[in-house]
Parts: sequence; structure tokens; C-alpha cells
Amino acid sequence: MDVNKAFELIQRKLYDWMRDFIRMLPNLLLAALVIVIGFYLSKIISRFARKTFNRLSHGAVITNLFGSFVHIFCIGVTLFIALSILGLDKALTSMLAGAGIAGLAFAFAFQDIAANFMSGILITLRRPLRVGDVVKVKDYMGKVQTVNLRDTVVMTFQGQMVIIPNKEVLQNPI
Repeated sequence: MDVNKAFELIQRKLYDWMRDFIRMLPNLLLAALVIVIGFYLSKIISRFARKTFNRLSHGAVITNLFGSFVHIFCIGVTLFIALSILGLDKALTSMLAGAGIAGLAFAFAFQDIAANFMSGILITLRRPLRVGDVVKVKDYMGKVQTVNLRDTVVMTFQGQMVIIPNKEVLQNPI
């Protein structure tokens, strides 16, 4: 191959890329505008959802969790719209299918963590115990210090701080 032919090939390729970039520029600008507006609206919507859910739940942990889910959902919709404007929604669909398969593998790997997390949500909603209650869970008796999404912290009467997974709290008699 001659050097001049190689140079022409590179020059032609760069010209095609520049032409495609200029042709795609309005869509890029529109997608960037959609992303900026979408991120701004997702903050407003999640703030509104937190306030609304706080009136219903009165639990700060669950309210923040719900607000985070709403925020992530809004951002996902925004990104999907932006990619659709750019004509990349088919590629995103393929990536989401792959992520679903990977998510299934992670679900099996982290099922204990997920069980504790879901138990924490149920404990926060049902409120079988509250901070300050004296409880006996399994072999531990003491005063509840905190109830988190993954665990419950109990201070025994001997002065030991015991961290009990929420799955154990929910599945055993209190």
C-alpha cells in the first residue's frame, strides 16, 4: 500500500467522522438538554416523594430509601430518553438484558444481605420494636439502641453491644 493511499484513507475516514458528528450535533445538544432538565426534575420529584412518604411513614430510613428509589428511577427514565434521542436505545436494551442476567447471579450471591435488607424494611414499616424497648431476641436481652436497614443494635444489661441481623429479628420470637 502506498503512503499516499493510506493518507487518503485516513483523511476520508476523518472527514466522514466529522460529517457524521456535525449531522448528529443537534441530537447531541438536545440529549444534553434532556439530561440537564431530567436531573433537575428528578431532584424535585424525589424531594416531593420524600415529603409525601414522610407524612405516611414517619420513618426516616424508609423515607430516604423511597426517595432514593424515585430519584434513581427518574434518572433512568431521563437517560433512556436521551439515548433514544441519539438512536442508541437498542444498545441500551441489550445492555439491560445483560445486566438482568448479572443481577440474577448477584441476587443468589448476596441473598443473605438482601434478606436482612428486606427484613429491615418490614421491621421499619411494622414496628414490632422501637428504639428504647427492652427486648429478648434469641439469646440476647437488652435495650434497642438503633434499628437499621440491615441490622438491629441491642445493648445488653451486661454492657455489651450486640448487632443482630434483621433476618434473625424478624424470624425469631421477640
